[in-house]
Amino acid sequence: GLRSVGWPNTPMRLLLAAMRVPSPTTWPSVPFFRETAGILGASGPSLSCRNWTLWGSMLEEVSATRITFDLHAPPNATLRDPGHSRVLLSRGSDGGDGGLAWSQRKQTGNSVGDGWHSMLLYHPSMCGADLLHNMSSMWLAVIDTSGPCLTLPDFLFDRVIAHAPVECPFRPGSKAWGRLCSPRRGLGSGEKLPSISFQLEDVGDAQPPILHLPLERLVFRNGTGHELLCLARGDRFGGAYPPRMLDAHIAFGSLAMAAFNITVDLESGRVGMASKASALAEASDMTCIAAPRCRGMQEFYPPLNRCLDPDCSMYYLTRLDPDSKVCRWTGEALYLFGVVLVSLAFLDLAGYVLYKMVIARLGRVSV
Repeated sequence: GLRSVGWPNTPMRLLLAAMRVPSPTTWPSVPFFRETAGILGASGPSLSCRNWTLWGSMLEEVSATRITFDLHAPPNATLRDPGHSRVLLSRGSDGGDGGLAWSQRKQTGNSVGDGWHSMLLYHPSMCGADLLHNMSSMWLAVIDTSGPCLTLPDFLFDRVIAHAPVECPFRPGSKAWGRLCSPRRGLGSGEKLPSISFQLEDVGDAQPPILHLPLERLVFRNGTGHELLCLARGDRFGGAYPPRMLDAHIAFGSLAMAAFNITVDLESGRVGMASKASALAEASDMTCIAAPRCRGMQEFYPPLNRCLDPDCSMYYLTRLDPDSKVCRWTGEALYLFGVVLVSLAFLDLAGYVLYKMVIARLGRVSV
């Protein structure tokens, strides 16, 4: 019998204008989804207040065990693959995995995690820098078809931007408020942005496949023809640092998904991915921001591509010299050292005088 069902021409569009809800309210999602029976999307039914969605109903109707997303970028994207987007529901492996790299099984037991199609990304790197340096070897990523962009936690976004040749309408480290950056193109033709690489398994006896997401795959033109990079900063408002992965995860939007063939195994909770893009053809590390030259006692911090000043507070009575970037003694320290030296000299002289007095008295007593 028929093992699969699919939609051969699934439309994919980028939202170029802000969405408007007719009735002003603090919670726009309430009137926007009024009188709807569910949510049409790739999330699980546990994320719906009724524990039922039209999407989940379709999966049950065809007894689907796998979902395959073969999305294609819209016409205003810089890089597009031939053909149309399609979503395939199937039972079983359909004769093979097509060279997919598979993630580990996801943890279950809570409504949010059960509704997500999620995976752990291991050792994400860019321009030779470990993006999770001194934090972790992995980070949670989610398939999120509610938006187009690749959304990164604030700290991870700041690290990527530190290496990419882009211009942002906000200062580094500050909140983006939904604004996107633009590629900074040079005078040379054919310049390409670098790529983000990651793995779906940790390094073991065998080297797992490395997947690449060229940033060029996230570039599109808005209504005025201006190039934008569909890389969003997941602004946080308070909370601990580093953040919890559940609170600040990586989200693969539809345009980011279009760079991969993606299959979700509903039975095991695993996600399989294969790069459509060629890192050699669509990305180049030649455009990576060059590392700065550190001075004095500064140390280079690869994730942020920045020289970090020494923490002079670790040393008593020192402060940072802004010119030499060296911890130098403060004026108070020099004054204190002078007082100590004078006091030591006075004590040494006093000790010598006392010594002479004692010797003289002992000489008179012996006579």
